[in-house]
Amino acid sequence: IEKEKPDGYLIETMTSLKEAKAATQAVRQVSRRPIFLCMSVGGQDFEPIRKAGADVIGFNCGTGPEEIYKLMKALIQIDSGPWCVRPSAGLPGKILSPKKFAAWGLKFKKLGCQWVGGCCGTTPEHILKLREFL
Repeated sequence: IEKEKPDGYLIETMTSLKEAKAATQAVRQVSRRPIFLCMSVGGQDFEPIRKAGADVIGFNCGTGPEEIYKLMKALIQIDSGPWCVRPSAGLPGKILSPKKFAAWGLKFKKLGCQWVGGCCGTTPEHILKLREFL
């Protein structure tokens, strides 16, 4: 896993805390590089994942940025960070414009998320606009 020398590892779209912990431990056994772990559901106690070696935690996917924003607001009450988010741009037929998506990115940054990106439904235009806003 380390022969390619990546900057870090992204474990994402995890729905089970047990599996998220196992994935984090597996990467940590072979690397000291940063691990970003994103869950796709809320209501989790992230302490076991932090103890397993995740450096940055947060959320990805979902039905759109509004859902992820609610999850992040809850997370920052129980975890000291750092955090990342990679929300989807919405559901098929209801995809946010790049400008609206980027406006959400700014809200995440103001909330304290150090890394903001995109997941399902995002396009290069969404990411470029997000970069402009941040």
